[in-house]
Amino acid sequence: MRLMLVLTAAAVLVWSSDAARAKGTCHGPRCSQGAHGSGPGGSPGSSGGGDQGGTPGNGQGPGNGHGPGSNLGQGGRGRAACDAARCMAQSAVDESCPCDTAASHGSYLKCVATVLGQLAGQAAVPRQCIGRIIRCAARSTCGKPGAVTCQVPESTCDTTTGTCTDDVSVSCTADGDCGTECGIASSADSCVTAGGTVGTSNSCCTACTPTTTVTTTSTTTTITP
Repeated sequence: MRLMLVLTAAAVLVWSSDAARAKGTCHGPRCSQGAHGSGPGGSPGSSGGGDQGGTPGNGQGPGNGHGPGSNLGQGGRGRAACDAARCMAQSAVDESCPCDTAASHGSYLKCVATVLGQLAGQAAVPRQCIGRIIRCAARSTCGKPGAVTCQVPESTCDTTTGTCTDDVSVSCTADGDCGTECGIASSADSCVTAGGTVGTSNSCCTACTPTTTVTTTSTTTTITP
């Protein structure tokens, strides 16, 4: 009888120890920083501001997600690197997907995605930048007849004080001096009605800086005595 009581007590101790270890194991995105996720590739790196739907991080702290807060400079996936890749690919996109003749906005974006896929296959565009470049193409008037880019003021100018209402340290004479935000309006009239100014570009993305090639020539003069 005493032997049975001893064996029973030992079994209870083993079960309690295993349960405690299981309770301390992290399984999923709600785990504390530094714990391993239980799914494939670990949970997305929430500490780095990762976007849902991005490549899973390893669930072990900052910078493992792929959102704006993570270390996007690695692998050519940062904003500046992707903007440079977009500008390099722009001529190929314009040639294959003319903005002015696009049948619809959806067909234009599909065409852009196809071109970018081909360029990525040639290592001309980083695959990690494709999504960002397509989102840029979505902020355009391509395939939207009559649509315009519209610069809408982000604040108002107090003409009495000559400063912006949201930041009195900024001087202004008009609402546009307080900063503007670009959007796509269905028409020029709707842009003006919203208090905006019609833009001159067909896209709200940062304009690409044209590259200038400088050719230097040298002249050799031979003097015969």
